[in-house]
Parts: sequence; C-alpha cells; structure tokens
Amino acid sequence: MLMSSVPPFEFVGWRIIWTLPLCLVIVAVRRQFSEIMEALRDPRAMLMLLTSAVLIGINWFVYIWAIIEGNVYATSLGYYLNPLLNVLLGTLLLGERLSKWQWIAVAIAACAVGLLAMGALTTLWISLSLAMSFCLYGIVRKKVNVGALPGLTIESAILLPVAAIVAGSYAASDAGTVFGSDLKLSVLIVFSGVVTAACR
Repeated sequence: MLMSSVPPFEFVGWRIIWTLPLCLVIVAVRRQFSEIMEALRDPRAMLMLLTSAVLIGINWFVYIWAIIEGNVYATSLGYYLNPLLNVLLGTLLLGERLSKWQWIAVAIAACAVGLLAMGALTTLWISLSLAMSFCLYGIVRKKVNVGALPGLTIESAILLPVAAIVAGSYAASDAGTVFGSDLKLSVLIVFSGVVTAACR
C-alpha cells in the first residue's frame, strides 16, 4: 500500500490543504468566482455547504482510514450500498418515483448487496458510514444551487482550518509530519488534492 505509512488524519488534512489552491486555480480558469461570491452572500447556501463539508470530510476520513487499514472489501461494499441508499432517501426525502420494473431492479440489487454484506458483518459499519455520508452529502448538495467545483472550493475552505490544525499537530509531534520528509509520499499527497479538484 503506497500510503500505508501516512496516518489517516494527516493524509486527509493534507488532501484538503492541497485541494483548495487547485480548486481556486480551476475556478479562475473557468471564471466561476461569481458563483462562489453569490454563495458566500447566501446564509442558507453557506449553512448547507457547511453541512456538506462535514459530511464529505467524514467520508474522506473513513475511506482513507479503511484503505490504509486494509479494509478494501468494506470500502467497496460501501459504494455498492450507496446507490441503494440514494434510491431510498430520494423517494423518502425528494419525492422521486420509480416504476414497477425499476423497483424490481432495485430489489434484485439489494439482495445481491445483502449477500455481500453477510460476509463482512464485522466491518459493516465502515460500509454504512461511507454509503450514508456520501448519500447525505449528495442530498444536501442537491438542495443548494452551487456548481460542483465552486461548492467543493467553499467546502475545502470551510475544512481548511481543521486541516491546518491536524497537519500542524503532526508537524509539531516527535514523529514529525510525513509531508516533506519523503519526496515520493509528498508527491502522492499533493496528487490526491489534484485528483479531488480535477474530478469536479
């Protein structure tokens, strides 16, 4: 595992730190700063983005921690569960409607995922945490009229103080920070921010 030596909290902290400047560069290229300013002036939008920032922060940490700890099966199962939760909460909270055949397809998928879950009961909390946090994140983001990249930029800015404290605490510890001490790991950490920003 390439990043197994990096503490999960520190990795998430640096990922957030490197995501923000890259988001700002892409926002500048796309000329989307007006969307960010509009959201900043809207208290409701900012409250929703604060909520979504917390949810995506939880998702990132659980995912990275689980991968570093070798719980790849549990993380994969979480993203199999996610579409099912999207359907469930979409019908309950957003008023979405499915046809009879769509419900049959969902039922078949649910049975298949249920069988997979039976083989991973001890780590099921990881799968459910990932699925629920990402599902709720999607629902919250649907409620706020902000584009994907401007929204991620604001979310990263909201999480930045916490990320800086986490990274700083590791730097001040006896072990020191991973970032900067190993060129390969440092490049991979920066690249994680690139991937996060580019995927939006």
